[in-house]
Amino acid sequence: MFTDMRRNRIETNDDTAIKPVAWKVTFTDLIMLITSFFIMVFTMSSINQKSLKDTFNYYKKAIDGSAHSGYKRYAAYGNIKAALKNISSSIDIKEDERGIVLSIHENMLFEPGKSTIKKENYRILDCIADAIDSCSNEIIVMGHTDDLPVQVGEYESNWEMSIYKGLSVLDYFVKNKNMPPSRFHAGGYGAFRPLFPNNSSKNRSLNRRVEIIFKHKEV
Repeated sequence: MFTDMRRNRIETNDDTAIKPVAWKVTFTDLIMLITSFFIMVFTMSSINQKSLKDTFNYYKKAIDGSAHSGYKRYAAYGNIKAALKNISSSIDIKEDERGIVLSIHENMLFEPGKSTIKKENYRILDCIADAIDSCSNEIIVMGHTDDLPVQVGEYESNWEMSIYKGLSVLDYFVKNKNMPPSRFHAGGYGAFRPLFPNNSSKNRSLNRRVEIIFKHKEV
């Protein structure tokens, strides 16, 4: 009986005892981690230095190109304003996503409801032609009207009248100033792009205009 109790105790102790090979598992895991670490360090140290240099130069050129483009736009804006100093009271100048925009009030160029340019104000377009000659930008000419219906007669809609106003200005540059047609685009927005709400005579007058846009160059 004493022998059986001793045998049972020994068997129980064998089940709960620390196995003598258990440390090998932990040691193997440690070796694998260390090996992986050194592989990673070696890989990082072997990165192609030329690729890094090429990447750096690419971003440097992109940044320098953007700065140069910004400088060129600023210079072009200054040149255009200088060429237009004699008519600065007759036009508005701004810059938007399209380019540098010259806005000429309708009464400076046309009689109400007409698209024939007033001869006494050719000087305005002559100064703008000088500004166009001072740069190489493409030029967009767009006519605008207010929202009042056109009178029965020459035009069927405000949209059509705005297009003819734009074409009249384009025609002056090409025929009177001998400018290359390939630099120009022309059209009209009708009453669909007002500067101000068409809710007063003053606002409608400001909305009737021709825009001459020095288009931003592609970078």
